[in-house]
Amino acid sequence: MLTGKVEKNQFLADDIFEMEIKYSNLSAKPGQFINVVCDGKLLPRPISVCQSKKESFVLVYKVVGEGTKWLSKRIKGSEIRFSPPLGRGFNLDIKNKKIAILGGGMGIAPILSVAQALDKADVFLGYNNDEFLHDKFPNKIYKSFASEGETVIDRFVNSKVGKSYDYVIACGPEGMLKALQQVCKEKNIPGQISIEQHMACGVGACLVCNCQTKHGYKLVCSDGPVFPIEEVVFND
Repeated sequence: MLTGKVEKNQFLADDIFEMEIKYSNLSAKPGQFINVVCDGKLLPRPISVCQSKKESFVLVYKVVGEGTKWLSKRIKGSEIRFSPPLGRGFNLDIKNKKIAILGGGMGIAPILSVAQALDKADVFLGYNNDEFLHDKFPNKIYKSFASEGETVIDRFVNSKVGKSYDYVIACGPEGMLKALQQVCKEKNIPGQISIEQHMACGVGACLVCNCQTKHGYKLVCSDGPVFPIEEVVFND
């Protein structure tokens, strides 16, 4: 395990926090995650790396249990233990494509570094109520709010620009990704999606985080979390 120190840990919205950890050259690729030790009595929590900087990196997480509650109480200077970057991230070697990047809920955090690398892409962000991280995207942004009856997929499909994309990158809840997969199938649009899944070990040993694909079952932690959108098989 690696060790860093909390630089900041601030509330964003809806039990969502942003933590910056001082640690040099983590070198996480967009879409990768780390296992964070939350109190020695609990299993490490997998959290996507939102941004990887030269002297620090940023995590965005939601308080949903004892582990993330403990994490939310850390103050500046607190030590945090974590794994090196894990999983397969996004392939950003995408040329001559008009790209749409979609993030829903906590799936907004993993796509920030993707959007910053592909700053000519358009970004669609789906929120429940309060927005967060939107001011960090350098891209053209289209926002939707479930509380107002519109999903990020609605915004993507119904927008005037929605018909012009030929590649998508997305992260979000399963229902969102399943709906996007259907849209992409109808329009013959390829892309990549990052799957959200419960994990235990994070390195492919415990076999908990399996995901059905057209090529058999894969492990989200080691084969993913990023997969080609056309390969994932979602249950009805």
